[in-house]
Amino acid sequence: MILDFTSVFLQKFLEIVLPVLATALAGVLIAWINKLVAEVKIKLGEDWQWAIHSAVTAAVMAAEQVNLKGELVDKKEYAMVFAENWLSERGIKVSLAVLDAKIEAAVWDVINSQKDE
Repeated sequence: MILDFTSVFLQKFLEIVLPVLATALAGVLIAWINKLVAEVKIKLGEDWQWAIHSAVTAAVMAAEQVNLKGELVDKKEYAMVFAENWLSERGIKVSLAVLDAKIEAAVWDVINSQKDE
């Protein structure tokens, strides 16, 4: 008799508790996965920003070097093509407007850094 009662009680208890626990566990798991995905996106964003900054800096320096050699080139166009090629070789696609703005900012930084010296 007591064994039947215990069996029925445990069965009813588990029928009530297990769905609640499964739902809570699923919620925690989904929250953890969302957090992990957000962290990866942030890291990927930082890596892409670093790659774009590196490409633009290298492009501006390369354009200056070409100009120092006395070759007649449009430095901005040279820097745009250089940065675009550098990024495309690494599978990074950036709009030309963003690339143009980044190059202008890099040139402005170079000009201002020379004023301080």
